[in-house]
Amino acid sequence: MAFARSIREEDEVSATYETASVLYPRLEQLWEAWKWRLARGPEEDAVKVTGTNPQAYLIKTWDFSEHGMPMSITILYTFDENEVQILSVKFSAPLTVVQAAA
Repeated sequence: MAFARSIREEDEVSATYETASVLYPRLEQLWEAWKWRLARGPEEDAVKVTGTNPQAYLIKTWDFSEHGMPMSITILYTFDENEVQILSVKFSAPLTVVQAAA
């Protein structure tokens, strides 16, 4: 099994998650899966945010809206050999089509 770093969330991240979880009942499964993945490979598929110290990374998930989840999750984080610190998260709502009045 791969080495797993501990995960630490900023208070704002926890609050954003709690708000989104009301809208998406299965969000906990997806969120825990992403934290599991970040704990084991935070550099994989991530984009380095230039000009940050410590080095920050950004990762965006694919579209989960067909499964009653957010369209995507964007996560900003830093990490070292022991810990991943999630600094910010955005849960993007699925797009809604609105018809213009005739």
